[in-house]
Amino acid sequence: MNRTKNRTISAIFITLLLLLSCTVWNARKWEELRERDFVFTQFKYSNLSAGKSRALYAMREFPLRPVLESLRKKYAITIDSTEFELFLSRGDPARIREEGILMTNSYVWDASEKKDRRAEIEIKVNYGDDMRVMNYSYQVVLKTGSSVRAIYFDNVPKYEDIAPGILAHIGSGVTMEGYEPAGYAAPTKGPDKAGPISGRRWETEGRIKDQLDEYMKALTPENRKKFTDDMKRHLDEAVK
Repeated sequence: MNRTKNRTISAIFITLLLLLSCTVWNARKWEELRERDFVFTQFKYSNLSAGKSRALYAMREFPLRPVLESLRKKYAITIDSTEFELFLSRGDPARIREEGILMTNSYVWDASEKKDRRAEIEIKVNYGDDMRVMNYSYQVVLKTGSSVRAIYFDNVPKYEDIAPGILAHIGSGVTMEGYEPAGYAAPTKGPDKAGPISGRRWETEGRIKDQLDEYMKALTPENRKKFTDDMKRHLDEAVK
């Protein structure tokens, strides 16, 4: 049920996005494109149980090369990923910005300059009501200006299914065969306070507790204990 609901919400969101930008191109439109140089400008990693260092690790582990090669082959374009690859090589978590309202839920690398013709990727870890991982989502987008020209999105049951799922979805004949991940040195020390503790970043847990305390100030005394117990239960379940 949760997976179906999540897929439905994602489909509705993407449909609204496409209606607003109203511009996914057919083959003829792609053939008419005169300037065919694109730049990779954004990688978003969405995960409630991550910190910046964990997000950097996920970005480094993602097989970007075959995905971009698949897009290049499908649309006869070039995609420059030099800046992103330099960021991965340097490994500075400070280059990752955080997004979220009550708590951080997304970690985003953005290029220093937003280009008109660009490629963007989002990988998302989806949690169920019990805070256990339910599935994984991907979204791969090509844009010109503010308009979406090509988009691929879906849910897959396992993390290792993400890249093969994207390549099969794009369908240009590129596979994971022969792909070897790049080796990177240890990342530059960033704002994370410590290493993983039972699968959850200490930095993230600390932020959640701080935000919990702040939120509780607005609650009535009778609701505080119930809210605290519920949040602690969810956190305990997430690290099992």
